[in-house]
Amino acid sequence: MNEPSRRHIRISDVDRSNAISTLGEHFADGRLTMTEYEERVQQATAAVSEGELEQIFSDLPKLEASRELVPYYSAREIDRLYRSGRNVRLGLLLSTVLGSSALSMLLNSMWEHSTILLLFIPAVFVMLYVMKVGPQNWYDPSPKQLERQRFRELKMQQRAQQAQWKFERKQRTHQLTSSAMKFAQKRLNGTGQ
Repeated sequence: MNEPSRRHIRISDVDRSNAISTLGEHFADGRLTMTEYEERVQQATAAVSEGELEQIFSDLPKLEASRELVPYYSAREIDRLYRSGRNVRLGLLLSTVLGSSALSMLLNSMWEHSTILLLFIPAVFVMLYVMKVGPQNWYDPSPKQLERQRFRELKMQQRAQQAQWKFERKQRTHQLTSSAMKFAQKRLNGTGQ
């Protein structure tokens, strides 16, 4: 039985992730521009075989084995996760709005200056959105969040690729069936005359 060459062996998500991290190292070292890095990351994400990954690195030197790969992230990934980190801050702000309003209404009958409590709302807004008070993870995504997001995107791209392949297979099957039917029809019409 013939063994497939190494270039045709299919790769895993871990292989794709390692390739993306290696591209990040090359980008950090200045061997790739941001555009080249983004393009090659997309190629690595879509790669199916070892040969396709090798092609991405064909003009780049191999990294030393002792060098630990650090994942790098595109500006788009960081921005997307930064936006999702705003949910905590928004939740705190809305809690302040509801709490201050409820407390102000409750104390209104006992204390005539209870509407001063409503000033907590803009104060909390300024602290959360202007001064950025709070843990850093409210404002910056963690590497773990970025990695999870990257793997979700890889899975989505894989599903899209599989759906595309399924569609193409269905199209080819339909074309072959149609051609076979036309051929059979011609043969029947030709022998019937």
